[in-house]
Amino acid sequence: MISIKPLLLVSAAALALTSGVYAQVDTILGPVHNTKLGVTPFNAFIPEALVDTGVTRLYVADVGQKNCKKFAAGPVGQDGSKPVFVEDIVMDRANKIAFLGSDPYRIKPDGTGGWMPGMAFLDAAYGAQGNGAMFTYAYAKDSAGTGEVGMTKLTISPPLPSFHPHGFKILSQSDGTTLLFVVNHRAQVPYDSKGLYSVVEILKYDPKVSATTLKHIRTVQHELIYNPNNVIPVSSSSFYVSNDHTYREGAIRSIEEYAQLPTAWITYCDVSSGTPQCIKAADGLRGANGINTDGERIWLNEAVGGDVIAFSRNADNTLTIDKRYNLDYVPDNISYEPTTKTFTSTGHPQALKFQAYASGTDKTAPSWVDIIRPADGTVKRIFSDSGDLLSGSTVFEVDVQSNVALLAGVFDEPVVRCQVPNGFSS
Repeated sequence: MISIKPLLLVSAAALALTSGVYAQVDTILGPVHNTKLGVTPFNAFIPEALVDTGVTRLYVADVGQKNCKKFAAGPVGQDGSKPVFVEDIVMDRANKIAFLGSDPYRIKPDGTGGWMPGMAFLDAAYGAQGNGAMFTYAYAKDSAGTGEVGMTKLTISPPLPSFHPHGFKILSQSDGTTLLFVVNHRAQVPYDSKGLYSVVEILKYDPKVSATTLKHIRTVQHELIYNPNNVIPVSSSSFYVSNDHTYREGAIRSIEEYAQLPTAWITYCDVSSGTPQCIKAADGLRGANGINTDGERIWLNEAVGGDVIAFSRNADNTLTIDKRYNLDYVPDNISYEPTTKTFTSTGHPQALKFQAYASGTDKTAPSWVDIIRPADGTVKRIFSDSGDLLSGSTVFEVDVQSNVALLAGVFDEPVVRCQVPNGFSS
């Protein structure tokens, strides 16, 4: 009986000899940076799909790991005092704290999928057993770097009936408060496959009033916030939110992904009038995932397409593509470091292995982080891991001035703290 997987790997290796898109592949002799995959006679998307899904990668080397420490994680499947399954991290560098989005109900204790609509894990009854939470981490106060000092679980007031955070961003205010814009996948029972259960929550953090509380400002629900992944505010009452799929489950969703269909979009919402006014700001995207801004342009990780896209904003708040940066993996969240004016794109260099890891059939999945320098247009790997330190990386947030890097994977229990990798600032 012939095994298909070895044949697929051999085919991918043969394709690597043709001309076309550059990719990075680790070998026992070191990284190969001139691997090329070109268009085949069968379909123009196949070569890029082979690269982005990591079929050409037999393994991933450990790169950029400096004094890394794993934090103790909270329990799986129950509310706890420590973060677990953190999908996104955002630093408030001025105040030397990080916000973390934690949810112990993404995965069940047996390792199978729980409630995480971003991965089509749709057991709403399991998710309804409890809630996720936001945490603050005062990383400058934690001299040991272990997470045992400065970690605070935040209470939302008034409480939300269901809170399961996905991507989020913060917006600092002139009065010293911080607004959090958080994608919340509410676990509603019975599960309604057409329902608008996913929303954007606007929360306020005011440490002068309470360092353990988030005040709930409003819930934004709209038909164009259908499969939200991440959000970036552009004012205290407006934001862009990425929607990663048109379909929520089934074979058609898988076709969306593996055929790299341009069925995702970005929504712009303004809530200043009280009623959400939302438009499609950009569509025709392939897996709209992490989203961020440098204060001028909107940046998006196109997960299924394997690209980072920089958009300019138009007067009507629609978006126009300025530049694409082609990657060679499935990118997840994208972070911005203001001191160096660089972005870090975090993702999955072996996407099929990540899916197996997320579903509980593999014990680890590798991690990958690129640094993108808009000033000169370069993209360079700054961190990677075989999966032993961190599996399935989804965020890499850096404070260069404090020499702190925080990493997490949506289905890996601990948060990891490292020193900033060599070469980050140059």
